Amino acid sequence: MNNFARWSGWFALVLVFATATVFLSSWQFDRREDKVDRIELVQENYYAPVSTLNEATANSELPAENEWMRVELSGNYLTDHTYIVRNRPLNGQPGFLQLVPFQTNDGKIIAIERGWLPTGNEQDSPDINPFISDTQKTITARLRPNEPEISRSAPEGQIENINIPRFEEITGLDMETDFYGRLASETPAESSYPTPMPMPRMDEGNHLSYALQWLLFGVMAFIAFGWALRQELLYRAGKQKAKKKDFDSEAEDSILDSAESSAMQ
Repeated sequence: MNNFARWSGWFALVLVFATATVFLSSWQFDRREDKVDRIELVQENYYAPVSTLNEATANSELPAENEWMRVELSGNYLTDHTYIVRNRPLNGQPGFLQLVPFQTNDGKIIAIERGWLPTGNEQDSPDINPFISDTQKTITARLRPNEPEISRSAPEGQIENINIPRFEEITGLDMETDFYGRLASETPAESSYPTPMPMPRMDEGNHLSYALQWLLFGVMAFIAFGWALRQELLYRAGKQKAKKKDFDSEAEDSILDSAESSAMQ
């Protein structure tokens, strides 16, 4: 009876561990699915035909399925409200983004991110912030969703991130949008530009392999339990010699080894 209770306890532990690995595996599968959905969205919209702002948005809001779509805008930059966005690394180098409001010919104002600027010698600003003319232009921009508000502050002429309500607050402009545009091209061209931000990485990561590993760890726990139980049954039937460790220790070591291996992932 004591043996039954002991092995029942070990089996319960294996069940708990295996259940945990199933949940962790499911979590990794979900994360992979989210990544794949994001990759497919970028691939579908990044080089899709250019649309108008009215076609790509609804009531000044950007539908999630239209992120990265290109729109054509005609108007002029409001250069008096040029800002740089802090803490924007590119290829491992610290830097900033140039952010300027653009007013279309029909009066709408949309924030345009024009590219990346490396951190300068003074570390808290770029050495060069390329000139932008306020003449009439036609630009193509990829639509991006509003970034969440953060609690940090920024020096004058800078902004913490591309949060449209915050940008409205510091510029005094009324944009009536929940999105901004990333510059793809403009005519007429300026003499110099910030470095264009690259296309997002098309990498789904290691989520699939991690998901399969968690399932394998769950299976390994049952195998370890079965092996330890068989060893004891063979011993009690006189078909196997006793080893230095008792069977409780062997079962414990086998199951804990599986748990420790999974915890390292």
